[in-house]
Amino acid sequence: MAVSNDFLIAVRRILNETRQDRHCRPMLEKRDTDVLVPFLGCSTPTYLFLGACPVGYDLEGVPRKADEYIDFATSYFGRDDTDKAPFVQCLPFTANHHEDYTTFGQVAMVANIVPVPAERSSEVTVPLLEACWPRLANLILAVKPKLLLCHGSAAWKFLAGLEEGHEAVFTDLPESHRLALKDVYQKVPGNQLPFKTGLRELEGAPTWILPLPNLGKSAPARADREKGEQGLAQARRLLYDQPSRSRIRVRRPG
Repeated sequence: MAVSNDFLIAVRRILNETRQDRHCRPMLEKRDTDVLVPFLGCSTPTYLFLGACPVGYDLEGVPRKADEYIDFATSYFGRDDTDKAPFVQCLPFTANHHEDYTTFGQVAMVANIVPVPAERSSEVTVPLLEACWPRLANLILAVKPKLLLCHGSAAWKFLAGLEEGHEAVFTDLPESHRLALKDVYQKVPGNQLPFKTGLRELEGAPTWILPLPNLGKSAPARADREKGEQGLAQARRLLYDQPSRSRIRVRRPG
């Protein structure tokens, strides 16, 4: 698949530099693997789902070279032999309620700040996130997603700068969102969840952000899912500059 040179370089940096990073090597040794997952899905995404690290992925035969990896990753959701269970909760946030993974893979990218597969996100430390963020920032800059969907408390805590002594990645985080993710969902109305911000170490236009609960195999609580869908509807209005009175039609299962 043809991709931009910036995108190829960004993927190559993640694959090569992560293995040499002193913060990442212990995690790779602990997992006894050299598998890295820079991204899965579209290389020109409308939606970028961003978590802390790949959890629960069943990946075999993952290529080590950037060009081979890109072919693997961009065809991942259109193939019959890949494990798509970890991504089922992402589909509704692209208005995809029929488990149409091929279409999902044409509009969405799934990425993680730390590309090393883990058993649980609690394995990821702040120094590890800090070490990996500049490489992931290059990937985001190369793909320029319309909407970045930050899911899970670990990714949110890091990006929002809620760890004492660590600078936020979001440069224009609203005061109302300077909370743990569960508190954001308790206190911020659904239509106020999305916000526009710059990203540290990433030059270019500000990005629209939508915080979401963790989108692993387990479904989010119903109230959180409904509030996230309200936030998504508002994000679409903002993205496409539609009046707030416009109805956003989302197909639901019959």
